Amino acid sequence: MMGDFEIRLNELPEPNPDGIVQLGMDLDNVVFTKVLRDNITDTSLRVPVAPLAFWFAENWWRLRWETKPSLDPEFWPDDWLMAHKMASIGEGHAWPNLTIWGGDKSVYFVSRSGPTGIGGPVYFLTNALTYTAADQFETEVQGFLHKALELAPAGDLRDDLAEFLYVLNQERADPAIAQWRRLEATSGFNPDKAPEATIERLCDLEREFGAGNVSDAVAGAPGAEAASILDTALAEVSRAPIANFSDAASKVNLRQHISAESPWQMGEFAARKVRDLNQIDSNRPIRNKLLSDLCQVSAHTLKGRYKLEPKLPYAICKSRDNGSSHVLLNARYTQDRRFQLARALGDAAWTNDARMATLSNATTERQQYQRAFAASLLCPEIGLREFLDGSTNSDEDIAAASRHFHVNEKTVRTVMVNKGMIGRHRLSFSQYEDTGREDAVEAAA
Repeated sequence: MMGDFEIRLNELPEPNPDGIVQLGMDLDNVVFTKVLRDNITDTSLRVPVAPLAFWFAENWWRLRWETKPSLDPEFWPDDWLMAHKMASIGEGHAWPNLTIWGGDKSVYFVSRSGPTGIGGPVYFLTNALTYTAADQFETEVQGFLHKALELAPAGDLRDDLAEFLYVLNQERADPAIAQWRRLEATSGFNPDKAPEATIERLCDLEREFGAGNVSDAVAGAPGAEAASILDTALAEVSRAPIANFSDAASKVNLRQHISAESPWQMGEFAARKVRDLNQIDSNRPIRNKLLSDLCQVSAHTLKGRYKLEPKLPYAICKSRDNGSSHVLLNARYTQDRRFQLARALGDAAWTNDARMATLSNATTERQQYQRAFAASLLCPEIGLREFLDGSTNSDEDIAAASRHFHVNEKTVRTVMVNKGMIGRHRLSFSQYEDTGREDAVEAAA
């Protein structure tokens, strides 16, 4: 649920040379600083303001622009956690067990209950996954940093913080530097730690294909090789089959209808619109012929095993001058290639004019939307409920539904979890490929 992020700082009444403040942090009714201390519930913490200010400032670009890894949380890299998990601040205090990551238009928060830090008998009480608009996050953190500077202890610490914030504000105000920092963060690097050649090439690619398209590709294969991987994919896709999504996607008017909704809701809405506009009943499986007709691509593109050399970490579409697109699918098997092609169709409804789009396991809003669209198009809830009517939702029933809708079994399971048909423990997979909602795999958070 989207809301407004708020950081509350209150000075203590007693003299306080260490810059200790009463810290409250919440997002609408979700209080991240709610704790149980000595059997008493409190909604704020006593912590030094300077370490929190430095953490926000030092990690500003990664918090704002870097999405979370497409891995189970127990495998999230230490470097990523240091930049995104507030408990990493340490310094002898208990900080909220809060993880923050960025997106194109939103910033996400996961709060987990339990003891953290070494600050004594403190138990955090909040379990939540929520998000706020990116511009609201920027405004709130900027206001916090300004107030934190006022409350920081006088002397070298305050001077260092002031200098750090001055540099950060200068970088944010300079479009060229801000682009460089954003691409460093999206690639998984701290400022000035990415290979210069990689960021230079990504800047060039953004000028050709658009910032959003390139950033989303980088999120699908971050790291020092992000630019070379994308260059290879662009070279390969130019020789790939041609599709045309415009007829099926152009009438959806996605943003006109529900631009404020979450990515998975937008994906489900767009899929229903595509089925409605093409008079495809919700209980009718979309076979290869119908899917290829919707996408105006040869049905042969979907059939049989497929081996791609060189192996790419994502599928990719690249538009042509006449409105059609080259589509390079990198999945080996028909079910997964169908899902990728459906994602490409959904992406055309998301953008209407994308020069390039990737289909990856990344957790960006665009990729969440694609997966939700494909799952809802190929395995709609109404049709799935009708097919399973009278069954026990056993593993055998799920396998039968997978065959009926010609989708991967994990797609069926994800739809069923999202719609409350089975418990989350029945997902039985750890990756996000072929999934839709962000909160469907909250093991991810």
